[in-house]
Amino acid sequence: MIKGNTDVLIGLQYGSEGKGIVAGALALANLYSASVRVGGSNAGHSFKYRGKKYVYRHIPCSAINPEMQLFIGRGALVDPDVLRQEHIDVGVKPSRIQMDPFVFPILPEDAAIERGILEMDKSIGSTCKGVGQALSVRTMRSHWHMRKDAFSGYRRTTMAELLRSVGTGRILIESTQGTSLSMYSDFYPQTTSRDISVPTILGEARLPCSAVKEVIGVVRTFPIRVAGNSGPMKDEISWGEISAAMGRSIEERTTVTKKVRRVGRFDFEQVKEAAELNDLTALVVTFMDYLHPDAGKAHTFEELPQVCKDFVDDLQRKLCINVVAVTNGEDVERNFLWVPGGFGDLQRRG
Repeated sequence: MIKGNTDVLIGLQYGSEGKGIVAGALALANLYSASVRVGGSNAGHSFKYRGKKYVYRHIPCSAINPEMQLFIGRGALVDPDVLRQEHIDVGVKPSRIQMDPFVFPILPEDAAIERGILEMDKSIGSTCKGVGQALSVRTMRSHWHMRKDAFSGYRRTTMAELLRSVGTGRILIESTQGTSLSMYSDFYPQTTSRDISVPTILGEARLPCSAVKEVIGVVRTFPIRVAGNSGPMKDEISWGEISAAMGRSIEERTTVTKKVRRVGRFDFEQVKEAAELNDLTALVVTFMDYLHPDAGKAHTFEELPQVCKDFVDDLQRKLCINVVAVTNGEDVERNFLWVPGGFGDLQRRG
């Protein structure tokens, strides 16, 4: 086991922070030999690359780099039907995927049971993709013999075997959702069905804490929550307010359910708490193009309007954590902007 060869990518708000474009850009930067995906099918990571939009729900976004090994970690909850369609949509052959033997499948009945439960309890918003129900079944440990063959045909590999093949190479763990959605957060029960923190993510990947080199947090300038009764949000505003300020129509829908998201102003205390909990070492700020009408035109960090640079400076000063990159759109090549020294900082520290 190589100590300090693994970076963890984690959202610090309510999910949908833009982890997909960050994971894709880091993969294209050739910093890593392998990528590990954990989480479930209720979260989608997306970005645009060379004119096409890619949406990943189970496969690591690092698939965009054909040289990287792709691994689905033991703690993942995977819908076989979603995974099969994803191979077609993103153009990744099943032979590229290595999957832990104990990845747990989400079956159609899981989603049906979950929908039925939530039909009776309207106090909780959910994507109803069956992740919570599948996790319940996994916890009860009674149906593994009926599910363990759901991924026949995939290369089953343990983390120990992946580590041997990577050697001294570097690993990126792509986590899903965000720390404020953790079932152990102050927002419970209006949360997701699992914990979203670095120790849990490492456990799902079957990696020790000593493996961690960098914890890269992702935050967006205006945090979002899913539609409906999804829980409290500080300083909630409307998409109309952001659209008026930017001089263009802006409205976001969730990657998985396609429902209009709720949106609010940046909550520094929320990010500070998540950064401390996860022992953050680096930060990426997304959606700079929501701060100024001209922000989306920038091709480098230096070209961003001053309000964007001030936002970054203020965040770095308050958190005492380096912002290594920002995004100002969806394109993984054009809109991922390294902060001066940011790439070298990650490369050198790795």
